[in-house]
Amino acid sequence: MLVPVHGERDRVLVDRATRFAGAVLEQAPPAAGTVAAHLEATGPAEHVTPRSAPGAAWFVLTTPGDSPRDWLRAGEALERVLLEVVRHGWQAAPFSRPTEVPAARTLLQEGLTGDLHPQVLVRVGRADPVEPAPRRRAVDVVEDRTCFPAPPGAT
Repeated sequence: MLVPVHGERDRVLVDRATRFAGAVLEQAPPAAGTVAAHLEATGPAEHVTPRSAPGAAWFVLTTPGDSPRDWLRAGEALERVLLEVVRHGWQAAPFSRPTEVPAARTLLQEGLTGDLHPQVLVRVGRADPVEPAPRRRAVDVVEDRTCFPAPPGAT
């Protein structure tokens, strides 16, 4: 299930969970080991969070359980969400930081998703088109050339 992040209260909650998770994942343990102590000791968020993405809609992809099967289902659901968003001409970006740190994940669950287990944040919005990244030809990088025979005249 996708749980929308709306209203200032929800955005602040996600911002706090994201900042806390970022500090933990960057090996900067929070003061006194608590979310509250860390947030008092740090300044404004430097991570991409709902506060710093004007015009974007944010959602938390959740599951009813938290088993490996639920994680697999969440990945399958995320794939469908991302494809559907693009099909409608929008862009989406998943953010997993706040769900990778147990304390931040608990903060999301207690303040936003209730009985549902947060698996990943998803930002949906518009973006300027970008040029595709250059790609090398398969024949230039694949060693087993039986799958991709060299074009005539190539060595």
